[in-house]
Amino acid sequence: MTSVCILNDTTRFHLGSATVMGQIFKTMDRLGWQINASFLGNSFMFEKREPLIDEAIVERSDIIVINGEGSVHHDQPMAVFLMDFIARHRHKKVCLINTLWQHMGPESEAKLRHAAMVVARDPQSFRSIQRFYQGPLHLAPDLSSRDIPPLTPMADQGVLFGGFYWKQHAKVAGVDVETLALKAMASAPGIDLTREGWHLTVNKLRHARLLVTGKFHEVMAAIVARCPFVFCPVSTHKIEMLGEFAGERLVPLDMRLSRQQYPTVFDRAIADKDHYDRIFDAVLGASRAFDLEAALREVEAS
Repeated sequence: MTSVCILNDTTRFHLGSATVMGQIFKTMDRLGWQINASFLGNSFMFEKREPLIDEAIVERSDIIVINGEGSVHHDQPMAVFLMDFIARHRHKKVCLINTLWQHMGPESEAKLRHAAMVVARDPQSFRSIQRFYQGPLHLAPDLSSRDIPPLTPMADQGVLFGGFYWKQHAKVAGVDVETLALKAMASAPGIDLTREGWHLTVNKLRHARLLVTGKFHEVMAAIVARCPFVFCPVSTHKIEMLGEFAGERLVPLDMRLSRQQYPTVFDRAIADKDHYDRIFDAVLGASRAFDLEAALREVEAS
């Protein structure tokens, strides 16, 4: 039996990331692979240290699968750690899947060349990796898009607010966080992937007119639910580039607007059904079209 270990297990981040990990575990189960270990991700964020990796387990595993998720950008500590791991284990079959790739330096590019296979989760990340990587490279949306919950009837949810990173949104927009009118509006009832499961979140969004959020996986839940969304600017292209699956532009909210101006923006998004339908169709279609099991089988056979 083929054995595997998984790096950057993001289960504990929030229930969007837990949904991603659930899809990875289901894929391993369908492949019939034995999971030797799943090492917790980005301890730089939680414990301010490198993740704890048992090298003995790594060495006795046939394949290592790294969940890139939103970690691989701007040569941040977790991104550098993962690239170092790939280079250090070039004698192993290491796959980087479900990954963002943005503003990574030449040293990181050189290290990724040792990966056995890469799956980028947005078109811009794919193009960036394609410039230098010669191995098997695939494009597929975030793995959360594969989890389509059964429909649960609910009352009309109206406009829902999600989660936000106010300091990050303000910094990217170049404004003072204390001036954000949207922050005061976001106290309205909404969704919360740190507390509510993926299935409940998607079903709420199925019955909503619009999602307003600052979080990537809440946008992914909106896409699965086919709910229009608007989003705050963040430090990577991870949300904006989802539009490129359909050749559509996704532009972050203008954080300088007043409380009186936002409802007009929201109404315009709600009315732009064709724009969002093209994005929903393209992202969900790309998700269905990609066979992660087949891609991993090719690595196994190589």
